[in-house]
Amino acid sequence: MFFGVNVSAREVQQPGFVAGVRATLRETGLESQNLVLEITETALLKATPGTIATLAELRSLGVRTVIDDFGTGYFSLSHLRQFPIDILKIAGEFVQDADSDPKSPALARAIVAMGRSMNMATVAEGIETAQQAASMRALGCTYGQGYFFSMPLSPDDVVAAFAREGLTSELGESGVAAGAVPAKAPVRGRRLPMPRTSPAA
Repeated sequence: MFFGVNVSAREVQQPGFVAGVRATLRETGLESQNLVLEITETALLKATPGTIATLAELRSLGVRTVIDDFGTGYFSLSHLRQFPIDILKIAGEFVQDADSDPKSPALARAIVAMGRSMNMATVAEGIETAQQAASMRALGCTYGQGYFFSMPLSPDDVVAAFAREGLTSELGESGVAAGAVPAKAPVRGRRLPMPRTSPAA
């Protein structure tokens, strides 16, 4: 399992940002590969060469980067090629409008195909029903996120969920879990692997 943290382009541009991430990983005991930083498509459009260098340095640590709400801005393929991005998060409107708007699943399918061709995973956000989960699974989306899997949980509820699963985990003051959790554990913000008929890129 991994943990997503929303950051702005301004935060990434701050001196010492990578050092701060490294210190947080040490303090929480979280493995770097289990940390995902989420930046919106709009924020990345304002990114500087320094931002790109910072994202590359984070990747060298094992930290992954997600473009949040992908498909709602003006991010071109040329932009996408410039950034060390690991995951594309499909905007929830393309997931939730799939039943009423035939163009939405087509756009989601295009994003999944784009991610696969560029060796990026995909996350479908805003999944609220079994039908939406099944639709995104059928498109080949790598992960799903939304209320269908779990409502938001407080840090205490997260600890209780771990206990129900018979797991032990250390939680820092930030409420970030350092232990592993099986896919069925109801942890807020988790990304659940979605069964696929073919391996994701």
